Amino acid sequence: MNHTRPEPPRRAEDTKGDSGIVSTVDDLLKWDRALAGERLVRANTLAEALVPAKVVEGGSTYGFEWNITPRDGQPYMWHQGNSGGQRAFLGRRLGDRITIIILTQGNSRRLEIAGMGLMPP
Repeated sequence: MNHTRPEPPRRAEDTKGDSGIVSTVDDLLKWDRALAGERLVRANTLAEALVPAKVVEGGSTYGFEWNITPRDGQPYMWHQGNSGGQRAFLGRRLGDRITIIILTQGNSRRLEIAGMGLMPP
């Protein structure tokens, strides 16, 4: 991942997981493939991380930085982010290993765009 970095003027040590990271589609695809290929974490560890958290009231779809929702009977993991002017969406259909990466600038409808073709008609 040669084109992923903290958003200026932040330093790498100031960026601790939320926001402040800019990337490219190519780098995010490399990251996704490393995650899917168990080069970052074992499959059973990822499966544990994708279990939505238990909450006192209502329900949750959020597990370890990922939203987990069913789509077409398959688990679908997704995350969105905002950093400076960049807006990002990364989603993956776990059953058939399809990844969707959307990067935009400014206000965008990336969640609506990402939903196109993923929801049953």
